Amino acid sequence: MLRFSVYLCMLWLLFADTVPSEDISGCEQQPCQNGGVCESHNGGFRCLCASQSQNGQLYGGQNCTVALTGCNENQCENGGVCSPLFVNDHHSYTCICPAGFTSPKCQTPTVFSFESRGYMYIQTPLLDQEAPLNVTFSFRTEQPVGTLLQRRVDDLLFSIELMHGHLCLLSLRGQGSSTLVQELPGYLSDSKWHTVEASLGGVVSLIRLLCTEGSCTRESNAEVQLLEQASSLPEPGAVRHSLFIGAISGNWTLGRAVEEADYPPAFLGCFRDVFVDSRLLLPVIAPEGSHIQANITVGCSDKDKCDDSPCQNRGRCVAKAGGVTFVSATGHMRETTVQR
Repeated sequence: MLRFSVYLCMLWLLFADTVPSEDISGCEQQPCQNGGVCESHNGGFRCLCASQSQNGQLYGGQNCTVALTGCNENQCENGGVCSPLFVNDHHSYTCICPAGFTSPKCQTPTVFSFESRGYMYIQTPLLDQEAPLNVTFSFRTEQPVGTLLQRRVDDLLFSIELMHGHLCLLSLRGQGSSTLVQELPGYLSDSKWHTVEASLGGVVSLIRLLCTEGSCTRESNAEVQLLEQASSLPEPGAVRHSLFIGAISGNWTLGRAVEEADYPPAFLGCFRDVFVDSRLLLPVIAPEGSHIQANITVGCSDKDKCDDSPCQNRGRCVAKAGGVTFVSATGHMRETTVQR
């Protein structure tokens, strides 16, 4: 009898090992409220609270039972969307900013424009051309030509330019001629916002169109690290490692002659959300005499240079990079630069 009982006990233990253990996570008790979803976590459970409002209210907390009030008295600016948070028993909020704005309440613009030849000089920590520089930016213009960005490392210059409305990447070494590295097929001088990613230097240099206005999304929840500008612009011969947003005269880049100061062609248009190695570049009002930037306007100016009707005696004005062209009543053209 004893042997039989021991046998039954062994069978019960073997059978028990084959039966799935009971769910002890706690989710069977349905602890999550207000649309929250329960999932097993570290031997217990956690609630993933609904991101959609329940009866006009968002909830948080361990069981999704705490009404979130972080946005009740906090408003995001410039079209930013407020998202309430509940962390460590404390109500707070975060603003999801639209393109063109940053900071906790989306109050800081990231948009700047060039209405005439201008540039912004950025001092980067890169020391040699083996390290690629990664840049992401959005731009808009209706001008078919213009230089958006220049990166110099020693005697090598990379330039991102619009040529006949197509975005191109060019390289130039020493006093040689420019080499076309890449040309994107689409026509981008259409007054729409286009977002571009570029990798300059290293083993491979390339540009890539990420999206066009109407199809762009922005990751606004990521922490933004601001990029410091240089305190001053060094002498032309000392610019061995540099980054310019916009077009600066050729003698600053690779020692071109002074008479070629108008090369490369100026970019007239707007930039926004410029990231250099994942750091955000903000437009600033430069101190007097700093020479780190020229002809930059905060915000996007679409002002037509011909709006003020500068042409007299029945002449017709045609806006173009660097100024306007006066077309006389007899059909003769005269080019001049108009200061704005």
